[in-house]
Amino acid sequence: MATRWFLCSTPLHIFSAFALADNLFLNEENILFLIDQIDIENNDYYNLIAELEHKPFKRVHIFQGRIKHPIKKVKSRRKITAQLKTLIDEQAPDEIFTGNDRRIEFQTAMHLAKAKNPNCFGVYMDEGTFTYMGRAASKSWNDRVVDNVVKKLVYGAWWENPNTVGASSWIKEVYAAFPELVVKELSTKIRKPIRADYYQSKAPSELANHLLSHYNVKAHTLDNIKLLITLPHESLVEAEPKIKEYFLSYVREHSSETGLTAIKYHPRDLTHNWLDLDENINLFLPKRVNFESLLPILPRDCTIIGDVSTTLLTARWMRPDLEVIALKTPYTNQNFLSTITKLGVNIVDIKV
Repeated sequence: MATRWFLCSTPLHIFSAFALADNLFLNEENILFLIDQIDIENNDYYNLIAELEHKPFKRVHIFQGRIKHPIKKVKSRRKITAQLKTLIDEQAPDEIFTGNDRRIEFQTAMHLAKAKNPNCFGVYMDEGTFTYMGRAASKSWNDRVVDNVVKKLVYGAWWENPNTVGASSWIKEVYAAFPELVVKELSTKIRKPIRADYYQSKAPSELANHLLSHYNVKAHTLDNIKLLITLPHESLVEAEPKIKEYFLSYVREHSSETGLTAIKYHPRDLTHNWLDLDENINLFLPKRVNFESLLPILPRDCTIIGDVSTTLLTARWMRPDLEVIALKTPYTNQNFLSTITKLGVNIVDIKV
């Protein structure tokens, strides 16, 4: 029986790990790692996962991240390396899944695991945007040369700065929502589909329901949603104030004709209801509720509308049965627009 590690730093990674483990590797030696977590003492995901009746993981570990103080960061990474080494000495994994092969936790785990088990290989889980557009910053001179040299000196000669996320030599297989559309750097890997129905299975569905309940969202409330509007981070509006007018004009024109409209602000927004929508006729979903936990629960006749972003790519990926509409403005990224158009997202050119 193969031992598989799933290293997850974002909600999307966590849901993908649940989907893959529950559908492809159930009852096997699956171990989940929540990495790069700000809070490890009272972490919502860690606590909620512990409460699940059905989870496809034998064990769950949590590692702290995003530490700004340089000395504390070094100490934390040394501690994580020691923990990884101990776990690998106990039972070296055969496969290590990640949504980001640039993470130090992943590359350290691969380096240590291969010393114990030379056949161990890395698996990239679709991250979203970078999978289909690449990571432009990875091709910069600073990233390819300066950052790469510094990290090799700090961590070891085994360190890699891949040309884009998922392209390192550690990665052998890629699980992608749209395997035929991945960037060329990933096309040389063994590509496998991560099917939409995987996210509808027992484990990810139970996780989604627990998260919604934790944030006081009743699952049955979502049954009546006809339109879900996902909004960009407020910083985008601050940079381009006209975007607010574009969104407001479209939302006001279409929300009343569709029945119950739900509004989902960005999790990191600081300003409440910056779009100034009527809170009496719209359902405002808690901003901390991640989009991935909503998707499995939404009714089949719901339409999702948002800016040209990874959010809509995720919607198209996890719920291909829903209508997904991207609002194009003069400020829209044309390259990303082309990408989501290939995925079947409908584009509406809005004007004020």
